[in-house]
Amino acid sequence: ELRVKDIKAISKFLSVNQGIELIDLSACQLDDLCMELLCYGVKHNHSVHHLLLSKNKLTSVGCKYIGYCLQHNTCLHTLWLRQNQIENAGLKYIAQGLHFNCTLRKLSMDDNQIC
Repeated sequence: ELRVKDIKAISKFLSVNQGIELIDLSACQLDDLCMELLCYGVKHNHSVHHLLLSKNKLTSVGCKYIGYCLQHNTCLHTLWLRQNQIENAGLKYIAQGLHFNCTLRKLSMDDNQIC
């Protein structure tokens, strides 16, 4: 389980480090506040290609931050959001972000609360 202070440190590291290609924070108990912090670092990073966030506690609120991040990130290829608590509104935020993003190739949102 990662805490807010851990995510702040990861986000700060990502905003200055351009050598990381994969971030796997699956099953880390991340919530929407953590996602807000993490997205700041990912938004400013130009090397992360794969972001794996399955099996966390993300809701549609967290997807709002992810959608905003997708509008500005130009290198993310894979985004896994499986097994979270995302509803239809979250999918809408992701879709809005993808409207401006031409690099994401794989998106997985299986086993959420989307109907």
